[in-house]
Amino acid sequence: MLKKILLSFFAMIFIILFFGCVNTPVTGHDKEWQLVFSDEFNDKELNTEYWSYQTGTGTDAYPFIDGWGNKELQYYMEKNVTIADGNLVITAMDDGHGSKKYTSGRITTASKVSIKFGKIEARVKFPSGKGLWAAVWMLGNNLPDVKWPACGEIDICEMVGGEGRGDATVYGTAHWSGENDKYSSAQGSLTIKGGILADDFHLVTFLWDVDKMQWFLDGDLFHEVPINSYYLSAFQKGFYLLINLAVGGTWPGTPDDSTAFPQSLYVDYVKVYRDVNLVEPTPFPSPIPTSTSPEDATPAPYDEAIKEGFHYFDGGKVEAWGPGEQINFYATKQAFEGDAAIAIKFPGDNWGGIYYMLKSPIDASRFKYVSFMIALPASIADLEVKAEGPQGTGNAVKLSLYEPVAEKKDYRQYKIPLADFEMDLKKVQVPFELWNPVNADGGWAGGEVIFDGVCYE
Repeated sequence: MLKKILLSFFAMIFIILFFGCVNTPVTGHDKEWQLVFSDEFNDKELNTEYWSYQTGTGTDAYPFIDGWGNKELQYYMEKNVTIADGNLVITAMDDGHGSKKYTSGRITTASKVSIKFGKIEARVKFPSGKGLWAAVWMLGNNLPDVKWPACGEIDICEMVGGEGRGDATVYGTAHWSGENDKYSSAQGSLTIKGGILADDFHLVTFLWDVDKMQWFLDGDLFHEVPINSYYLSAFQKGFYLLINLAVGGTWPGTPDDSTAFPQSLYVDYVKVYRDVNLVEPTPFPSPIPTSTSPEDATPAPYDEAIKEGFHYFDGGKVEAWGPGEQINFYATKQAFEGDAAIAIKFPGDNWGGIYYMLKSPIDASRFKYVSFMIALPASIADLEVKAEGPQGTGNAVKLSLYEPVAEKKDYRQYKIPLADFEMDLKKVQVPFELWNPVNADGGWAGGEVIFDGVCYE
């Protein structure tokens, strides 16, 4: 899941790759496995030696935007996480809390149980219904020191509910930062034959070796990702577990009249095994040149586009983020001013965008507007413009709400009041973002967007 939880990490209580064997070795999947962690949820309450609750909307305790970075509609609460009949039960309800219409639950092993390589098994019974998003997944231990997706994310199993394939399909996904720090992902899925996932428990198995990761449902392999390269080295490090049931969001959409509440995610057990004969891999050499010769020090065209495209903002970096196909951005000579501008290629299959992140926040309280030039293709009728503070605070606005102040070539110049972003202007971390292009019918739209001359006035 496109979910980025920024936590402070303390000393690990369990480092389950090397320590604390709790069972004798067993065999299977051509390995000799040794059980190193198991929670069968047989206690009366959640075992807080292993798990912690994550509550709120994503802004209460973590520097995240409202909706946990995915525009989710629930408020996570402890009361929605229970133990019953030997199962972990996470229940989504339409009882509401605060500004949220729904409540649900989310737990994590962050700072308590760390996993690096091995086999993970979970016996799971999923909910059903449009707008429900259930997941057993992992994030890299180095978050928040390393931002998502560079920390790595492994979605062991996800279900996005709804009629048709939704209630019957399990997804497995890996997210990481690839070459040039671009967001990368690889996803597989399996749809069961007959019935839906909520009809019974299913065994989800995730095999994580030094060379590849594999996803299984009830013993059937449905996804594989090789990780034997430098750009996938995020998956050569420790991760922690998360289990949650979200309501709504960019992927599942909003529940409708067909969605019955309450809905529950049941987990009979979670077990982690280590490969007794595993040999730790040596780090992959970086393919990035380290030479500082004059020819290597010459700024690339893209670097020049950054310099020309953003005035008064030094030391920033453009990054892309989204769950669908790759969002590409690059330098183009179709500039409004200077020799280069920045182009973004939106694939049009999902939400997503780009943002310009500064190394540290700046005080922009003396400015009133963000001014920029933008050229849109005919396929894109509207998109969102945004700016953020260091905690992800900030409001997105529709470009269509504003009239251009000038037109030249294929560009239109806009000036948007900074007050419309509803953030603390004394701490601006992301001065400019472009998100979620749509067509005239409101669906996701693709095409090349070019922008130039971003500045605060």
